[in-house]
Amino acid sequence: MKPSHVKSQNVDTLVNAMEHLSDYFLNRHQDTNYIGNYSNELAIKIQSLGKFNSISLMDRSSKSRLKYIPVRDLRIGIGVAYKFFAFDLNIGLGLDKNSIIEDSRTFDFRARLYTSKQYMNVFLQYYQGYRISNFDHFVVRSDHPQSIRNDVRSIHLGFQYLYALNYTKFSIKAPFVFNELQRKTAGSFLFGANFNLLVLDGDSSLIPTRIQSEFGNQLSIQDLNNLSLGISVGYMFTYVFKENFFATASLIPGLLYNNGDYSVTTRKPIPKQLNGRIKTMNSIGYNARRFFTGVTFEAEGFWIKIADNQTAKISHGSASVFVGYRFKKKN
Repeated sequence: MKPSHVKSQNVDTLVNAMEHLSDYFLNRHQDTNYIGNYSNELAIKIQSLGKFNSISLMDRSSKSRLKYIPVRDLRIGIGVAYKFFAFDLNIGLGLDKNSIIEDSRTFDFRARLYTSKQYMNVFLQYYQGYRISNFDHFVVRSDHPQSIRNDVRSIHLGFQYLYALNYTKFSIKAPFVFNELQRKTAGSFLFGANFNLLVLDGDSSLIPTRIQSEFGNQLSIQDLNNLSLGISVGYMFTYVFKENFFATASLIPGLLYNNGDYSVTTRKPIPKQLNGRIKTMNSIGYNARRFFTGVTFEAEGFWIKIADNQTAKISHGSASVFVGYRFKKKN
């Protein structure tokens, strides 16, 4: 039997090897004049988080648009970042309990991985219970009984990958994870790929009977199944002023190839062609050696052509306010 100190040395050797390997893949080739790396220090933040989700049906011929939104809640929680690991835990404040949508259900999970030059995002959303928020440009009263659709359900599974070309001088982590610091103004072109699987259905047409004449016949859908694959190309830029204040903005458009079907009176295939997609990731705040705080906003949406001049748009995103601190590493 091996002595206990030998086993301890083996464990330490394995841990050190894993740390070197993770550092090689996550932080290699960074220009320290532009990027400060603090992934070896524990960072903790307190945050409030709001998520949003919407489904829009649009007819360009008649210039009509109908938008559905689910129940929304405000969440508070904590976030932890250390080495290559980052985790947020948020709890709803229960504001959705006051909604007039009686049988609403929500599950919204997202996992993200940041390396020195890559961003990966996986999400799974389930929403049951929507209400009409507006028809054309007129806001619909939230307590109007005909605006409530307890039967409308959506399941949305997605994956996105982005690669930053200027990863030696520009950090994707700094404005969002805060285990890095963008020391000088810099930006980078981003390119990547994405995948979406959407299932949307209701017990009857998503266009209420009283306004069906305002839309083309193909938009009176009862359910929609869509699988899409696409590519994205965009740009993200961080402006640094007075050393620690920063503002990050991005615009990442893309193209999707949609496939699937929908039901009106019979099942029909979605036209096989390219449609648009757009994403934005933004942050503004203060990022110092120990203390950081700010606001982030992320949103994305994509379009599905149902028929000529008749389109569905799916959107989701989040906004967060946070304050955090990095703990000094013990020698």
